[in-house]
Amino acid sequence: ELQAAGELAAASSFYTRAVEMEPNNTAVLDDFAQLLLDCEQPQSAIALLARSIELAPDESHGKFMNMAQLLQGADALECFRKGIQLMRRDLQKAEAAGQAASEAALSLRKQLAVGLSSTAELFMTDLCFEENAEAECVAILGEAMQIDPAEPQVLLVHAQLLLVQQKEEEAVASLIKSHDLWKDLEDEAKWPSFHVQKTSAKLMFETGQTERAVQIFENMTLVNKDDSETWYLLGLSYVRAGEEWKRDAAESFKTAQQILESVPEEERPEGALEQVQEALAALGPVPDEDQDEEMAD
Repeated sequence: ELQAAGELAAASSFYTRAVEMEPNNTAVLDDFAQLLLDCEQPQSAIALLARSIELAPDESHGKFMNMAQLLQGADALECFRKGIQLMRRDLQKAEAAGQAASEAALSLRKQLAVGLSSTAELFMTDLCFEENAEAECVAILGEAMQIDPAEPQVLLVHAQLLLVQQKEEEAVASLIKSHDLWKDLEDEAKWPSFHVQKTSAKLMFETGQTERAVQIFENMTLVNKDDSETWYLLGLSYVRAGEEWKRDAAESFKTAQQILESVPEEERPEGALEQVQEALAALGPVPDEDQDEEMAD
């Protein structure tokens, strides 16, 4: 409940106690790792995932997909492939049992499409200089789109590929289509992952879709109040939205600054605090509400 309400710090304390009580409970380890990922604490998440993988190396594809997101290059690819292998195995079992159309199998098929799209994304980033990287990306993403062409993350990665191929107009269309699939959903549990939301918002910002970027970043601050980068990027989006959003931009930058200052210096992303301070300084004087009302009168 705490996690669903966005109180991630309180939820983290709860999971810490749970792990102390049951250090070999892989379900608890995996759930805590997911929470730590949402809280932007990757090193702590890696330790939990590594322990879970050691305890149960052929169970739960999700921990391999999460671990892949935290690793780089060939190590990440290995984890993605292991997670995908487990999903294919579980789907085959469902089909053999005549349960291919079950809710669980449909959910697993969607997760497989997401896993394939994440693997394809890797060939645009860490493995982009590998031989036949683009061909690998296109082939893997093609399979993902065949499995679930209406999955937001699949469409998002497709947009990224189109941007790499310098097809911006088509990329924006895919990006908007991806966002439209979930932007009006009231149930946050049906939204894509925090990582996907952030990537989507960043690409919206980069391609000039400022209103959509603001909408996504604002929703993200409700889900995770402690992510300084989201507040910083929301501030930048407000700045681009126009002068009337200047106070909102300042408040976003100040929130990001407060979060970063509350974190020990050695744990802060390098240069993040200075970046926020520079953005706040660049805004210049920001009138308060009373001043705005006086000017309006």
